Amino acid sequence: MPQFISEMVARGFWWAILAGVIFGLPFFVVSVFLGKRKFLQLVVQRVPCALFLFYTWHIREHIGWLVFAILWSILVFIELVAQLREKAGGASDTFVDAFLSSCADEANKDLPEMIDSETRFDKTMALSNRIFQYHFTLINQSKEEINPEEFKNNIQPSILNNLKTNSAFTDFKNYKVTVEYFYHDKNDNEILKLTYKPNDYS
Repeated sequence: MPQFISEMVARGFWWAILAGVIFGLPFFVVSVFLGKRKFLQLVVQRVPCALFLFYTWHIREHIGWLVFAILWSILVFIELVAQLREKAGGASDTFVDAFLSSCADEANKDLPEMIDSETRFDKTMALSNRIFQYHFTLINQSKEEINPEEFKNNIQPSILNNLKTNSAFTDFKNYKVTVEYFYHDKNDNEILKLTYKPNDYS
């Protein structure tokens, strides 16, 4: 710790506060340049403050500074853990499954629905392990009339683009949801299944 900081801390309470501001200012400036890297921002902003509080207690030997330092450190730890959980899609599987189930229930209120003259949007389904399914039917075609690979090549670019750019899928990205698309023929035979893992559309 710089000598002048130590001297300021030793002079009194308000001098210690001023020393803390001076000590923390460079770290705050650095954190600004970290942009959207929230975890690193928190580390750079909060951890030096905790260290300064412990240092102040060491110099002034007042129990209040120690209590404040401990409480601040606990809050910093909780905040950092929360950021790590968020970064990892850290909501519990139970929470995400319940969220997906509510999404499916809400979507299914308006289904089935024709989305064009050939395709019916039948339903959505929420499965365990963070899986969400969309089911469609090609109402005028049978499985034998369709080339699955050609059909896949025709629809996959627009589906993937929608997953990547549509804000409706923001929560799916945050919660690391696997999205599946099922297409059936007019006799309910499965034609095609497309699966997109979180990394495919994040």
